[in-house]
Amino acid sequence: MTTVRGALYDLLVDGVATVKGELWEPSAAGPEMIKPCLILREGPQTDTEKFADITMDFEVWPYVKRTTFQAVDNLAKEVNKVIDKKRFDVDGKPFYIEFVGSTEDIVDEEWDALTRGLSFSYILFILACS
Repeated sequence: MTTVRGALYDLLVDGVATVKGELWEPSAAGPEMIKPCLILREGPQTDTEKFADITMDFEVWPYVKRTTFQAVDNLAKEVNKVIDKKRFDVDGKPFYIEFVGSTEDIVDEEWDALTRGLSFSYILFILACS
């Protein structure tokens, strides 16, 4: 059984060539990560009765060596190109992903890196017929 997290992981690993497969969950990430890399963090799930059965949030944190924020900008653009406004299926269920905003630029002193959080929402569409 595929999970949404697994599907997003595959999309990012396959589509963001700059990171060469370096995609981590927060629990496994740390200062020793090879940079550039991405950290994928799933957020809360909300049941809704509007346009979708389920709405979920997640964040992608592009990390680069501590050089210039232009490198963060370029990696963020690559992430957005791969997953913003995209549709994907998980076990035959249709999901849609959309970029909703980002944090400010961050200098991570401990990890000697630069980053910015990219926030996305993805929804599971209602497939009921009336």
